[in-house]
Amino acid sequence: MKKARYICLITILSLSFFSILCTSHTLAADKPQYGGTMKIIAQRGPTNIGYSAAMNFADHTPGVMYAERIMDVSVKGDLLPRLAESWEYSPDGKAITFHLKKGVKFQDNTDFNAEALKWNLETCLEARAVPGAKYIASFDVIDDHTFRVNLTERHNQIIYGIWRPFIFSPTAFKKNGKDWAVTHAVSTAPFKVVEFKRDVIIKMEKFEGYWDPDKPYLDKVEFRIVKEPATCALMMKAKQADFWFQATAREAAELRDEGLTVITGPSFIHNIYPDSKNPDSPFADKRVREAMEYAIDRKAMSDALGFGFTVPINQLAPPGSAGYNTDYEGRPYNPEKAKRLMAEAGYAQGIKTTMGLRAIELDKATVIKNYLAEIGIDVKLDVCDPGRYWGMIFRNG
Repeated sequence: MKKARYICLITILSLSFFSILCTSHTLAADKPQYGGTMKIIAQRGPTNIGYSAAMNFADHTPGVMYAERIMDVSVKGDLLPRLAESWEYSPDGKAITFHLKKGVKFQDNTDFNAEALKWNLETCLEARAVPGAKYIASFDVIDDHTFRVNLTERHNQIIYGIWRPFIFSPTAFKKNGKDWAVTHAVSTAPFKVVEFKRDVIIKMEKFEGYWDPDKPYLDKVEFRIVKEPATCALMMKAKQADFWFQATAREAAELRDEGLTVITGPSFIHNIYPDSKNPDSPFADKRVREAMEYAIDRKAMSDALGFGFTVPINQLAPPGSAGYNTDYEGRPYNPEKAKRLMAEAGYAQGIKTTMGLRAIELDKATVIKNYLAEIGIDVKLDVCDPGRYWGMIFRNG
């Protein structure tokens, strides 16, 4: 039995999860009411709230509460104005010019302008925190509110890389340094962070100098980390929290049955990432990777573990998205074919490997481990802390 290199699990192979939000309040379409404090709970929170160049995925998810980007993205994937009011491509497609909103202040009362945007993007570019960075040639400040990105070649996805970083005050960073910035968010957002305790709480208050005079509606927001799902569920039942952000499927189903409101929306396509980069890895053989897909019954997993909140899929684009191909049949559950592919690849005696995962994925990983064992892939589960886990994927490759 040959030993294979590492594989990483992002929840479930080709299974689309929905982001789940439970609320203890009745949602109405009435005119928004001003004032009050919103209390949000979640099982995990950010480790970096104010330095875009070092943010990981887990930092970006709650970041929209206390930071802004130059654009927003709709549920359909369309880019919408935010700190940039508009943008256009040059005729040859090798430059994108952004027209920035005027009169925007950071929470330290310094100006958001093209120079501030340039500093933010350059910092992220140097840290390789901008997807598609190799296609970005340079940045130009045309004037205070006009900014240009020059590309090495025409590329229609680079704008999404430019969209990704949150924008923070260069002045605050230069005055206080990187370590300080990681725990202090000085942004242009409607809420400013007044207290941050990692893995405990983020307290936010209304930013009186926000560029939209009609927002925010709330006076304060509390984002509290509560690691145990059962505790989160009890807090929701007792109305000790207004929202449970990214609730677990099992508890969300129970709360739904008790009359609480559950809001779902498209989230991630969760995959197994095998080490196909190294030529000496069995996963470099396409037949082994296909065998893994045939070996896993995604529908059964979705039915058993998703509680009505997951959809088994056979391609990267989930149903309802612009890239979904209704004519693609994919590779359905077929363990016998999986075994044949393993034999054709020269691994009839099986292989051993290690799968990296986060603790919240252990139940799903255990099911996958059992499926893969049926075709001769002996998986050792390695539960990683978030830093090591995301580092294996995005930094080490």
